[in-house]
Amino acid sequence: MRLTTAHFIVASIGLALQWIVTISVNDLVALQSSLEAAVTAVAGSGGGRLSQSHLNVRDTDGDGRVTWLEVGSAIAGEASAAVTEMLKLISKRIGAPTSPTPLPAAAAGGVLGEDHLAPELAVALLESALEKKEYQRAYSAWRRLLEASSSSPRAAELRERTAAQQVAQLSAVLLERVIEGAEGGARDRELADACRGLAVFARTAAAEGALLQALRRGVQPAEPALWALWSRSGYAQVDRMLERGTAQLERGELDLALGTLNGVVAAAPAFAEGYNQRATLKYGAGDYRGALRDCVRVLELSPSHFGALSGAGLVHFALWRVESAWDGRVPAARGRGAAADANGPRRDDSAAGAGVGGGPSWPWDGRAADAMPGVVAMGVGRGELTQALAYFRRALVVHPLLADAQANARAVLGLLQQMGVGAEAEGSGAAEIGGVG
Repeated sequence: MRLTTAHFIVASIGLALQWIVTISVNDLVALQSSLEAAVTAVAGSGGGRLSQSHLNVRDTDGDGRVTWLEVGSAIAGEASAAVTEMLKLISKRIGAPTSPTPLPAAAAGGVLGEDHLAPELAVALLESALEKKEYQRAYSAWRRLLEASSSSPRAAELRERTAAQQVAQLSAVLLERVIEGAEGGARDRELADACRGLAVFARTAAAEGALLQALRRGVQPAEPALWALWSRSGYAQVDRMLERGTAQLERGELDLALGTLNGVVAAAPAFAEGYNQRATLKYGAGDYRGALRDCVRVLELSPSHFGALSGAGLVHFALWRVESAWDGRVPAARGRGAAADANGPRRDDSAAGAGVGGGPSWPWDGRAADAMPGVVAMGVGRGELTQALAYFRRALVVHPLLADAQANARAVLGLLQQMGVGAEAEGSGAAEIGGVG
């Protein structure tokens, strides 16, 4: 029999009373039963696994009462087996592989290795962390609630209700501060805190919608908050894999990064950011068709992902460059390298309030067309340029202040007009935004 919490408490009581006080066998059994019921109540459905057989204490002198010596003797008979079992468990965990392996795609809809946590406790932890503005802890609790809801209707109900309440409250604060209009440190902090709070609720359309609305209203902290939200899969192992893959990408370890990001996509095929980061890698490696396929997949899963929209525009420009055999440079990298900048850098919620670029600045402003009159005159590859302009404009519909997309759209439009296809360009994408058109 395994030792339980009740065994150790009983032993501690006996030791504290220094062998003097004795208790009846019935009292001992009742005490253990009460303790196990309390553990089950706190641990939720998983508490049932903690229940064990009652301690078999022998009343050696037959007087109907047991002393500490008799309790200790009974525990000692089981302690050896319990220690052996514990050592086996430790040995098994030490011998397990330390680097996570890609998860099967079928697992993406269920539990991915997280410890069970009672849904009510997860909600309490989430609300407490949000109140204290501890957003990483809040996301950890939310992730546990997401996990539990995959197998528990009760947890699913709590998840929906909690998300609706918290997102509504944070959205109201955000809207109220925007309407106030006045600038100031306190207001800016409240805006940033509301955005970071919304970024906790991964896989919640209402949270993304509130941040996108704030972005269109010019709330700067909404941009890094959206990157944080998009980078959270709701699964601990997938989050770690994505973090490792982007770190490898930033270090230029492209083969390792590709393997890791392939694992992210396989483990969570409905997680858009896995495809987005892989598109970034493929763009940097010159695999433009592969990058475009991944961008399209991102937009199927997350139509408002302005990073993927801007990235798709860059990919179409790169394809035009290849098709036209232009020997000019590909759009230059800025900040974190060509691969990282193609679709915009990832940011965690600690970056709230900081500017986050949506793509690289190009090393030309449209006048570069003068250096290739033959290409412009023949209108080579104008379909790719038209597509690039359409994607840049779609990005600006989502994020009107995305400066790189504005500059890129103007540059592409300038090329198309020099090709004599200005009218066609005017019909591509969204309406005129930010002076483009």
